[in-house]
Formats: sequence, structure tokens, C-alpha cells
Amino acid sequence: MLIAEIARRAKVSPATVSRVINQPHLVAPDRLAQVQAVMTEANYTPTPLHRRRGPKSRLAAPKKIGVWFVGARKNPNLNWFQEQLLQVQPSIEKQRVELSLLFSQSP
Repeated sequence: MLIAEIARRAKVSPATVSRVINQPHLVAPDRLAQVQAVMTEANYTPTPLHRRRGPKSRLAAPKKIGVWFVGARKNPNLNWFQEQLLQVQPSIEKQRVELSLLFSQSP
């Protein structure tokens, strides 16, 4: 779902929705609650900052975590750890943290 769709449902401008996401302190409390209610109802999650189009935000760059697996990608000893990291990835993206997994045959 796009910001424009959230704006249409909340009966506000796309700029207001953008401010609710990026600069909520600039939005009137009633408008903020109105837009957040529509976002919650639509189960809307903003696109991670590094994939957004348009002008760059003044927010700090996302933090990055890298995990390097040495050995076969299908190594049965690493399956549990790999699965745990893959399950965590969607949650940490919401917190503006990038998780990169690297698989290598040798160090």
C-alpha cells in the first residue's frame, strides 16, 4: 500500500502521512491519531528508509549488522542459527537495522 492510499483513507494529504511517519512532532495531535489509526487498520508498515524514493531524510542512516557464515550454505550445523536470523530480519528492519547474511566456502 502506498502513502497516497493511506492519505485518501485518512482524508489528509500524502505530505501529512509522510510527516506522521518521519516527523510526527510536526503534525497536529488529532491528525496524527487519525492517520495512525488508518495505518494500523490497514496494517501499513512504511518502506525501509534505504529503499524510499524522493529526497533523503535527515534521519540517521540505518544501522547495519553483518553475519558471515563459513562453510557450506546448507550445513546442517548452521541451519538453526540461519533460521533464527531469517526470522528476526523483518522485525529489525522496522527498527531501521539492516541484516546482511554472507555465505562463504572458506574464510
